[in-house]
Amino acid sequence: MIEPSRFIPVAEETGLIMPLGRWVARATCEQWIAWRDAGLNPPPVAINLSPRQFSDAHLIEDIDAILADTGMEAMHLQLEVTESAAMENPLRTFDMLDALRQRGFHVYIDDFGTGHSNLGQLKRMPIDALKIDKSFIDDVLVDSDGAEIVNAIIRLSHALNMRVVAEGVETVEQVAFLKKQGCDEIQGYVVAKPLPPDKVAALFAQRFDF
Repeated sequence: MIEPSRFIPVAEETGLIMPLGRWVARATCEQWIAWRDAGLNPPPVAINLSPRQFSDAHLIEDIDAILADTGMEAMHLQLEVTESAAMENPLRTFDMLDALRQRGFHVYIDDFGTGHSNLGQLKRMPIDALKIDKSFIDDVLVDSDGAEIVNAIIRLSHALNMRVVAEGVETVEQVAFLKKQGCDEIQGYVVAKPLPPDKVAALFAQRFDF
């Protein structure tokens, strides 16, 4: 399995990220529908929007077409955009995120803490959740400053009425720390590594205690 960090930058540079992004979105929706039609109860699924996709004037039109073709409902999708991409053009970002949320999508800011957010702008953004970058999670058990940063992000998110998700969680000790700090959701190898669709389906019936 090839990690996204190896091929996404190349796709961005060559422009292939646009057709690739549309294919991923369509395949994701089709798979979710297949799980539902099989009698399963899949949770909302996340789709990452690259900076190039997010800046595309036809993004909403493309997503609307995919939903119409697949029968997917917006309420079952989490659309994620990186902090750096979101803050590049705050006025446009506000309009884009607002339009997405008006359609029923959940909007997440990915890799939070690695960009240069203006808190005044951030609090006005129509956002459902912030995702704490893995680089901060890696340090919570070995660096008191790192732990305090994560704690501060959690408090900030809740103060702005946003949920907070920890990325790259790999150990039960990290889970315990995040749970104690009031983190709402976690993501990472401690839950599951990347899996094919049939293996993912087997996880739906399991309950991860967090």
